Amino acid sequence: MACPRNLNPTRWPIAVRDSVKLGADGWAAKAIALGWSDLDLFGVVAAREGDPDADGLAVKLAGRRLLALCASFATIDSVAGGRVYLHRGNNDGARLLWTQGRGR
Repeated sequence: MACPRNLNPTRWPIAVRDSVKLGADGWAAKAIALGWSDLDLFGVVAAREGDPDADGLAVKLAGRRLLALCASFATIDSVAGGRVYLHRGNNDGARLLWTQGRGR
């Protein structure tokens, strides 16, 4: 999948890989069962269009390993070996990864 316009081309392949991994490893199904929406998981905000905190989990993972999920946040490994807590955002301005670049 090619990187849509207005998105950081460095982040794009990592977000796509993390999206596939969320589905393949069963994390997406667990998240949905906990009340996460599609945008919570796979939303992305184009660099010039909104708050990057509204990005979904697949984008926020940035290649890091997901350790646990609850209804309000995900726990992931940090680069330094600790833990990072990624809270569900407000999704303002977010669109699903696979729809980026369409209809603009």
